[in-house]
Amino acid sequence: MLPTLFALLLPAFATEGTPDTAPTADPSEPAPEQDTLATPVDDAEAEAAPATEDTAPDPAPTPAELRDVWRAQPTEDVLAEARLRIDVRDFAAADARLDFLVEQTDAAMVWFERGRSLELQERYRDALKAYAAATDRTEDPRLVRDILYRQAIASNDLRYHGEARALALRLRKLDSLDTSVRPVVDLELGVAEASLGKRRGNRRITRALDQLDAQGTEHGWARSRARFVLTRQSLEHAGTIPLPGSKRGARNLVKRAEALKAAEAQVIAIAKTGEPEYALAGIMVLGDAYLALHDDLIASPPPRGLTAEQTDVYKKTLAERAAVLREKAFRFYDEGVSFAVRVQWHGEITERMKRRRDALTIQSGS
Repeated sequence: MLPTLFALLLPAFATEGTPDTAPTADPSEPAPEQDTLATPVDDAEAEAAPATEDTAPDPAPTPAELRDVWRAQPTEDVLAEARLRIDVRDFAAADARLDFLVEQTDAAMVWFERGRSLELQERYRDALKAYAAATDRTEDPRLVRDILYRQAIASNDLRYHGEARALALRLRKLDSLDTSVRPVVDLELGVAEASLGKRRGNRRITRALDQLDAQGTEHGWARSRARFVLTRQSLEHAGTIPLPGSKRGARNLVKRAEALKAAEAQVIAIAKTGEPEYALAGIMVLGDAYLALHDDLIASPPPRGLTAEQTDVYKKTLAERAAVLREKAFRFYDEGVSFAVRVQWHGEITERMKRRRDALTIQSGS
Protein backbone atom coordinates (compact mmCIF):
# COMPACT_ATOMS: atom_id res chain seq x y z
CA MET A 1 0.00 0.00 0.00
CA LEU A 2 2.77 2.45 0.86
CA PRO A 3 4.19 2.81 -2.65
CA THR A 4 0.67 3.45 -3.98
CA LEU A 5 -0.07 6.10 -1.35
CA PHE A 6 3.14 8.05 -1.75
CA ALA A 7 3.02 7.77 -5.51
CA LEU A 8 -0.23 9.71 -5.23
CA LEU A 9 1.11 12.22 -2.75
CA LEU A 10 4.37 13.31 -4.31
CA PRO A 11 3.35 14.30 -7.87
CA ALA A 12 1.03 16.95 -6.46
CA PHE A 13 4.10 18.75 -5.12
CA ALA A 14 6.57 18.11 -7.92
CA THR A 15 6.56 21.81 -8.84
CA GLU A 16 8.24 24.52 -6.86
CA GLY A 17 6.39 26.20 -4.04
CA THR A 18 4.51 25.12 -0.97
CA PRO A 19 1.02 23.81 -0.28
CA ASP A 20 -1.97 26.09 -0.50
CA THR A 21 -3.41 27.35 2.74
CA ALA A 22 -6.91 26.63 3.91
CA PRO A 23 -9.72 28.39 2.01
CA THR A 24 -12.00 30.99 3.46
CA ALA A 25 -15.66 30.22 4.04
CA ASP A 26 -16.41 30.98 0.41
CA PRO A 27 -13.29 30.35 -1.68
CA SER A 28 -15.17 31.00 -4.91
CA GLU A 29 -16.01 34.55 -3.75
CA PRO A 30 -12.95 36.08 -2.05
CA ALA A 31 -13.07 39.43 -0.34
CA PRO A 32 -12.70 42.38 -2.72
CA GLU A 33 -9.27 43.27 -1.35
CA GLN A 34 -7.99 39.84 -2.38
CA ASP A 35 -9.34 40.28 -5.90
CA THR A 36 -7.46 43.42 -6.78
CA LEU A 37 -4.35 43.70 -4.65
CA ALA A 38 -0.97 43.36 -6.30
CA THR A 39 1.91 41.52 -4.67
CA PRO A 40 4.99 43.62 -5.42
CA VAL A 41 8.36 42.72 -4.05
CA ASP A 42 9.82 45.37 -1.78
CA ASP A 43 12.84 47.06 -3.31
CA ALA A 44 14.64 46.68 0.00
CA GLU A 45 14.12 42.95 -0.17
CA ALA A 46 15.10 42.37 -3.77
CA GLU A 47 17.79 39.81 -4.25
CA ALA A 48 21.27 41.22 -4.12
CA ALA A 49 23.34 41.03 -7.30
CA PRO A 50 25.64 38.01 -7.46
CA ALA A 51 28.94 38.69 -5.74
CA THR A 52 31.99 39.14 -7.92
CA GLU A 53 35.64 39.43 -7.07
CA ASP A 54 35.20 43.18 -6.55
CA THR A 55 31.75 43.29 -4.90
CA ALA A 56 30.08 41.73 -1.90
CA PRO A 57 26.37 41.16 -1.28
CA ASP A 58 24.59 44.11 0.24
CA PRO A 59 23.76 43.60 3.92
CA ALA A 60 20.20 42.60 4.72
CA PRO A 61 17.97 45.56 5.56
CA THR A 62 17.34 46.18 9.23
CA PRO A 63 13.80 46.06 10.64
CA ALA A 64 13.81 49.85 10.86
CA GLU A 65 14.82 50.14 7.21
CA LEU A 66 12.08 47.71 6.17
CA ARG A 67 9.52 49.76 8.06
CA ASP A 68 10.66 52.85 6.21
CA VAL A 69 10.09 51.03 2.93
CA TRP A 70 6.63 49.83 3.98
CA ARG A 71 5.72 53.31 5.20
CA ALA A 72 6.42 54.65 1.72
CA GLN A 73 4.19 52.01 0.09
CA PRO A 74 0.40 51.92 -0.18
CA THR A 75 -1.11 50.00 2.70
CA GLU A 76 -2.82 47.65 0.25
CA ASP A 77 0.54 46.63 -1.22
CA VAL A 78 2.03 45.81 2.17
CA LEU A 79 -1.04 43.75 3.05
CA ALA A 80 -0.87 41.93 -0.27
CA GLU A 81 2.77 41.05 0.38
CA ALA A 82 1.86 39.80 3.86
CA ARG A 83 -0.78 37.52 2.31
CA LEU A 84 1.76 36.21 -0.15
CA ARG A 85 4.20 35.48 2.66
CA ILE A 86 1.49 33.59 4.55
CA ASP A 87 0.68 31.53 1.49
CA VAL A 88 4.31 30.43 1.13
CA ARG A 89 4.52 29.83 4.90
CA ASP A 90 7.09 32.58 5.48
CA PHE A 91 5.36 33.50 8.70
CA ALA A 92 8.14 35.64 10.19
CA ALA A 93 8.07 37.98 7.20
CA ALA A 94 4.26 38.00 7.14
CA ASP A 95 3.96 38.77 10.84
CA ALA A 96 6.49 41.60 10.63
CA ARG A 97 4.34 43.30 8.00
CA LEU A 98 1.10 42.61 9.84
CA ASP A 99 2.50 44.00 13.10
CA PHE A 100 3.45 47.15 11.20
CA LEU A 101 -0.01 47.42 9.64
CA VAL A 102 -1.77 46.91 12.97
CA GLU A 103 0.18 49.88 14.35
CA GLN A 104 -0.54 51.99 11.27
CA THR A 105 -4.18 51.16 10.49
CA ASP A 106 -5.72 48.82 13.11
CA ALA A 107 -7.95 47.63 10.24
CA ALA A 108 -10.22 44.60 10.48
CA MET A 109 -8.70 42.92 7.41
CA VAL A 110 -5.23 43.22 8.91
CA TRP A 111 -6.40 41.54 12.10
CA PHE A 112 -8.06 38.83 10.02
CA GLU A 113 -4.85 38.08 8.14
CA ARG A 114 -2.93 38.14 11.39
CA GLY A 115 -5.34 35.50 12.71
CA ARG A 116 -4.86 33.41 9.59
CA SER A 117 -1.07 33.53 9.98
CA LEU A 118 -1.29 32.52 13.64
CA GLU A 119 -3.76 29.75 12.85
CA LEU A 120 -1.47 28.24 10.22
CA GLN A 121 1.34 28.33 12.78
CA GLU A 122 -0.94 26.21 15.02
CA ARG A 123 -1.19 29.07 17.53
CA TYR A 124 -4.94 28.64 17.70
CA ARG A 125 -5.68 30.62 20.87
CA ASP A 126 -3.76 33.62 19.59
CA ALA A 127 -5.56 33.24 16.25
CA LEU A 128 -8.96 33.35 17.96
CA LYS A 129 -7.96 36.58 19.72
CA ALA A 130 -6.99 38.12 16.38
CA TYR A 131 -10.25 36.99 14.77
CA ALA A 132 -12.18 38.49 17.68
CA ALA A 133 -10.33 41.79 17.14
CA ALA A 134 -11.26 41.66 13.44
CA THR A 135 -14.91 41.06 14.35
CA ASP A 136 -14.91 44.12 16.63
CA ARG A 137 -13.67 46.29 13.76
CA THR A 138 -15.96 45.33 10.88
CA GLU A 139 -19.55 45.15 9.74
CA ASP A 140 -18.67 43.89 6.27
CA PRO A 141 -20.90 40.82 5.87
CA ARG A 142 -18.39 38.99 3.69
CA LEU A 143 -15.55 39.49 6.13
CA VAL A 144 -17.83 38.50 9.01
CA ARG A 145 -18.60 35.31 7.08
CA ASP A 146 -14.90 34.51 6.61
CA ILE A 147 -14.11 35.24 10.25
CA LEU A 148 -16.83 32.91 11.49
CA TYR A 149 -15.51 30.11 9.28
CA ARG A 150 -11.93 30.52 10.52
CA GLN A 151 -13.13 30.77 14.13
CA ALA A 152 -15.02 27.50 13.75
CA ILE A 153 -11.91 25.78 12.36
CA ALA A 154 -9.62 27.09 15.11
CA SER A 155 -12.16 26.18 17.78
CA ASN A 156 -12.42 22.62 16.47
CA ASP A 157 -8.62 22.37 16.44
CA LEU A 158 -8.61 23.42 20.10
CA ARG A 159 -11.31 20.78 20.76
CA TYR A 160 -13.79 23.50 21.65
CA HIS A 161 -16.30 21.55 19.62
CA GLY A 162 -19.39 23.06 21.22
CA GLU A 163 -18.21 26.56 20.34
CA ALA A 164 -17.23 25.44 16.85
CA ARG A 165 -20.70 24.00 16.31
CA ALA A 166 -22.36 27.24 17.46
CA LEU A 167 -20.14 29.30 15.13
CA ALA A 168 -20.85 27.04 12.15
CA LEU A 169 -24.60 27.19 12.80
CA ARG A 170 -24.42 31.00 12.89
CA LEU A 171 -22.50 30.96 9.64
CA ARG A 172 -25.09 28.76 7.91
CA LYS A 173 -27.77 31.36 8.66
CA LEU A 174 -25.92 34.32 7.12
CA ASP A 175 -27.44 35.88 4.01
CA SER A 176 -23.90 36.48 2.71
CA LEU A 177 -23.21 32.73 2.52
CA ASP A 178 -23.66 31.46 -1.02
CA THR A 179 -25.65 28.24 -1.22
CA SER A 180 -22.98 26.64 -3.40
CA VAL A 181 -20.51 26.63 -0.51
CA ARG A 182 -22.96 25.61 2.19
CA PRO A 183 -21.56 22.04 2.00
CA VAL A 184 -18.13 23.43 2.94
CA VAL A 185 -19.61 24.90 6.12
CA ASP A 186 -21.51 21.66 6.71
CA LEU A 187 -18.20 19.78 6.67
CA GLU A 188 -16.86 21.90 9.55
CA LEU A 189 -20.20 21.66 11.35
CA GLY A 190 -20.04 17.90 10.89
CA VAL A 191 -16.50 17.83 12.28
CA ALA A 192 -17.74 19.56 15.43
CA GLU A 193 -20.79 17.30 15.80
CA ALA A 194 -18.87 14.09 15.12
CA SER A 195 -16.24 15.13 17.66
CA LEU A 196 -19.02 15.69 20.19
CA GLY A 197 -20.12 12.09 19.63
CA LYS A 198 -23.22 13.00 17.65
CA ARG A 199 -24.05 10.50 14.90
CA ARG A 200 -25.55 13.25 12.78
CA GLY A 201 -22.04 14.66 12.42
CA ASN A 202 -20.81 11.66 10.41
CA ARG A 203 -23.96 11.71 8.30
CA ARG A 204 -23.58 15.43 7.69
CA ILE A 205 -19.95 14.99 6.60
CA THR A 206 -20.81 12.12 4.25
CA ARG A 207 -23.67 14.07 2.70
CA ALA A 208 -21.55 17.20 2.22
CA LEU A 209 -18.69 15.18 0.73
CA ASP A 210 -21.06 13.65 -1.81
CA GLN A 211 -22.30 17.12 -2.78
CA LEU A 212 -18.79 18.55 -3.14
CA ASP A 213 -17.43 15.51 -4.97
CA ALA A 214 -20.22 15.94 -7.50
CA GLN A 215 -19.18 19.57 -8.05
CA GLY A 216 -15.59 18.74 -8.98
CA THR A 217 -12.23 19.06 -7.25
CA GLU A 218 -12.64 22.37 -5.43
CA HIS A 219 -12.44 22.79 -1.65
CA GLY A 220 -9.81 20.06 -1.37
CA TRP A 221 -8.56 21.26 2.02
CA ALA A 222 -12.02 21.19 3.62
CA ARG A 223 -12.78 17.79 2.10
CA SER A 224 -9.47 16.29 3.23
CA ARG A 225 -9.99 17.67 6.74
CA ALA A 226 -13.42 16.06 7.01
CA ARG A 227 -12.20 12.75 5.58
CA PHE A 228 -9.44 12.71 8.16
CA VAL A 229 -11.97 13.07 10.96
CA LEU A 230 -13.90 10.08 9.63
CA THR A 231 -10.67 8.11 9.31
CA ARG A 232 -9.54 8.91 12.83
CA GLN A 233 -12.89 8.00 14.32
CA SER A 234 -12.97 4.70 12.44
CA LEU A 235 -9.50 3.81 13.69
CA GLU A 236 -10.32 4.85 17.25
CA HIS A 237 -13.34 2.54 17.16
CA ALA A 238 -11.27 -0.27 15.70
CA GLY A 239 -8.80 0.12 18.55
CA THR A 240 -11.53 -0.72 21.06
CA ILE A 241 -12.18 -4.13 19.49
CA PRO A 242 -10.68 -6.71 21.89
CA LEU A 243 -8.46 -9.58 20.81
CA PRO A 244 -9.18 -12.49 23.17
CA GLY A 245 -7.33 -15.76 22.61
CA SER A 246 -10.26 -17.55 21.00
CA LYS A 247 -12.18 -17.83 17.73
CA ARG A 248 -13.86 -14.55 18.61
CA GLY A 249 -10.42 -12.98 18.89
CA ALA A 250 -9.56 -14.22 15.40
CA ARG A 251 -12.76 -12.70 14.02
CA ASN A 252 -12.03 -9.42 15.78
CA LEU A 253 -8.53 -9.41 14.32
CA VAL A 254 -10.06 -9.62 10.86
CA LYS A 255 -12.38 -6.73 11.71
CA ARG A 256 -9.50 -4.54 12.82
CA ALA A 257 -7.48 -5.44 9.74
CA GLU A 258 -10.43 -4.50 7.55
CA ALA A 259 -10.79 -1.18 9.38
CA LEU A 260 -7.13 -0.42 8.74
CA LYS A 261 -7.49 -1.18 5.05
CA ALA A 262 -10.57 1.07 4.86
CA ALA A 263 -8.61 3.82 6.61
CA GLU A 264 -5.79 3.47 4.09
CA ALA A 265 -8.34 3.96 1.31
CA GLN A 266 -9.52 7.17 2.99
CA VAL A 267 -5.96 8.46 3.24
CA ILE A 268 -5.49 7.75 -0.46
CA ALA A 269 -8.65 9.81 -1.11
CA ILE A 270 -7.13 12.61 0.97
CA ALA A 271 -3.90 12.36 -1.00
CA LYS A 272 -5.80 12.82 -4.26
CA THR A 273 -6.89 16.28 -3.10
CA GLY A 274 -3.24 17.37 -3.16
CA GLU A 275 -3.42 18.68 0.42
CA PRO A 276 -0.40 17.70 2.57
CA GLU A 277 -1.69 18.67 6.02
CA TYR A 278 -4.28 15.94 6.40
CA ALA A 279 -2.42 13.46 4.23
CA LEU A 280 0.35 13.67 6.84
CA ALA A 281 -2.16 13.44 9.67
CA GLY A 282 -3.68 10.36 8.04
CA ILE A 283 -0.28 8.75 7.63
CA MET A 284 0.47 9.29 11.32
CA VAL A 285 -2.80 7.84 12.63
CA LEU A 286 -2.37 4.83 10.35
CA GLY A 287 1.08 4.27 11.84
CA ASP A 288 -0.42 4.63 15.32
CA ALA A 289 -3.16 2.13 14.48
CA TYR A 290 -0.73 -0.50 13.20
CA LEU A 291 1.46 -0.06 16.27
CA ALA A 292 -1.58 -0.36 18.57
CA LEU A 293 -2.65 -3.53 16.77
CA HIS A 294 0.86 -4.94 17.22
CA ASP A 295 0.83 -4.18 20.96
CA ASP A 296 -2.69 -5.52 21.48
CA LEU A 297 -1.87 -8.69 19.58
CA ILE A 298 1.25 -9.33 21.68
CA ALA A 299 -0.74 -8.69 24.89
CA SER A 300 -3.67 -10.91 23.92
CA PRO A 301 -4.09 -14.04 26.06
CA PRO A 302 -3.19 -17.42 24.56
CA PRO A 303 -5.96 -19.91 23.76
CA ARG A 304 -7.22 -21.95 26.67
CA GLY A 305 -5.98 -25.46 27.27
CA LEU A 306 -2.35 -24.94 26.21
CA THR A 307 0.47 -26.37 28.27
CA ALA A 308 3.21 -24.08 29.54
CA GLU A 309 5.51 -25.23 26.74
CA GLN A 310 2.80 -24.72 24.11
CA THR A 311 2.08 -21.28 25.52
CA ASP A 312 5.74 -20.26 25.14
CA VAL A 313 5.78 -21.48 21.55
CA TYR A 314 2.49 -19.70 20.85
CA LYS A 315 3.75 -16.37 22.23
CA LYS A 316 7.05 -16.62 20.35
CA THR A 317 5.31 -17.38 17.07
CA LEU A 318 2.79 -14.61 17.67
CA ALA A 319 5.56 -12.09 18.33
CA GLU A 320 7.36 -13.08 15.13
CA ARG A 321 4.22 -12.72 13.04
CA ALA A 322 3.20 -9.46 14.72
CA ALA A 323 6.59 -7.91 13.95
CA VAL A 324 5.36 -7.04 10.45
CA LEU A 325 2.80 -4.67 12.04
CA ARG A 326 5.51 -2.85 13.94
CA GLU A 327 7.59 -2.63 10.80
CA LYS A 328 4.66 -1.23 8.89
CA ALA A 329 4.11 1.43 11.57
CA PHE A 330 7.78 2.39 11.28
CA ARG A 331 7.50 2.65 7.50
CA PHE A 332 4.47 4.94 7.77
CA TYR A 333 6.26 7.27 10.19
CA ASP A 334 9.48 7.24 8.18
CA GLU A 335 7.79 7.86 4.84
CA GLY A 336 5.64 10.56 6.44
CA VAL A 337 8.70 12.41 7.69
CA SER A 338 10.37 12.09 4.29
CA PHE A 339 7.25 13.39 2.58
CA ALA A 340 7.03 16.37 4.94
CA VAL A 341 10.64 17.25 4.08
CA ARG A 342 9.95 17.00 0.35
CA VAL A 343 7.00 19.38 0.48
CA GLN A 344 8.67 21.60 3.09
CA TRP A 345 5.87 21.14 5.58
CA HIS A 346 6.94 22.39 8.99
CA GLY A 347 4.62 21.65 11.89
CA GLU A 348 4.17 19.72 15.09
CA ILE A 349 2.87 16.69 13.22
CA THR A 350 6.26 16.23 11.54
CA GLU A 351 8.02 16.33 14.90
CA ARG A 352 5.58 13.82 16.38
CA MET A 353 6.21 11.37 13.54
CA LYS A 354 9.96 11.78 13.99
CA ARG A 355 9.66 10.94 17.68
CA ARG A 356 7.49 7.89 16.97
CA ARG A 357 9.84 6.66 14.25
CA ASP A 358 12.95 7.17 16.37
CA ALA A 359 11.36 5.41 19.35
CA LEU A 360 10.73 2.33 17.21
CA THR A 361 14.33 2.45 15.94
CA ILE A 362 15.67 2.57 19.51
CA GLN A 363 13.43 -0.30 20.62
CA SER A 364 14.60 -2.47 17.76
CA GLY A 365 18.22 -1.73 18.58
CA SER A 366 18.97 -0.86 14.96
